[in-house]
Parts: sequence; C-alpha cells; structure tokens
Amino acid sequence: MKRLTSSLLAVFFAALLLAGAAADGVTFQNAYFTMTLPEGWQTDTEAEKDAQEGTDSLGSFAEPEDIGLVAGAWLMYYDELKNVSLWEYDEAELEDYAQELMEEFAEDNPEYLGIVMAENVPFVVFRGTDEDGEYLYADTMTNGYAIVFTAFVSDMEGEKQYPISDEDTDQFLSILETFRPVT
Repeated sequence: MKRLTSSLLAVFFAALLLAGAAADGVTFQNAYFTMTLPEGWQTDTEAEKDAQEGTDSLGSFAEPEDIGLVAGAWLMYYDELKNVSLWEYDEAELEDYAQELMEEFAEDNPEYLGIVMAENVPFVVFRGTDEDGEYLYADTMTNGYAIVFTAFVSDMEGEKQYPISDEDTDQFLSILETFRPVT
C-alpha cells in the first residue's frame, strides 16, 4: 500500500502543477472507464507503468481543497485469478471474494464497507490503516484484471495523511457508483 500511496502522490502533485483548475462537472476518463466527479475536482488521466510489476497507473483525482480526498486508479493483472470475474458473481460469491480480500489486507485492520454497484460492476470496498494512515480501497475484477482505487485524505504537499471522515467515505462511494466501462 505504501508504494501505491507514494506513487499516487508523486504523479498527482506533479500533475496538479500542470493541470490548473478543472471545468464544471468533471469527467474522469481513461482507456478503460469513465467516472463523474464533483464540480471543481482536479484530475490527471496520464496512464503510466508503475514501479510494481503488472501494475499500471490509470490516473488520479482530488478535491480542490488544502486538505482533501485524493484518489488513484490502477490496473493490475493476477494470473492466478484469470478465471475470476466479479461481474458474473452472485451475492454469495461476492461476499466470499470480499472475505478473501479482507484476509489479504489483515495487517491493515480492514473495515469492510460493502459492495458498491456501478450499474452491473461490483466493487468490494473497505477502509484500512497502514503505516501512512487511513485509506479507502475498492476493487473489481474480471478475468484476472483488477481495477483498484485507493483514496486518502492529504494536504496539498502530500506530506501527511489525515483521518477519513464519514463524509469523505460517502463521497468516495458516490464517485464509485458513477463508474462506467468504456465500450
């Protein structure tokens, strides 16, 4: 998680210097999906290979606040999960996948927040705490490819993470609901 956080901060804050203010009603789009962000949010949709093997950064977005929610998206491939497609799972299978994910992140004391449906795309969502602080995590998987979102509250310098409020969590979940695959 620390590597993803560090990578996200470096990419995002460099992009903020170049991006300027976002237009009204922000659309976050890349080659794989589109999402709708609240008015005024800032985005970086530059895709790039992450330092972690098999991980591609799909961009980041953030509130236009001195201290606010910052989120990033990644595409990851897991060969051992190439037959897993959450998009075809029933409720019981989704809950089983969520339980396995909670076990994988056990050292971060995950708090399961549920399954968020973005039309027919399910996201498993939890809140965790690592050495950098609290974060929100969401993922969906199809044929071994996971689209993963991580979010945290940070100052604009990216030097410190702050506790995540219920309002921050609700905002993140609302944004996830706008996820639409690019067809």
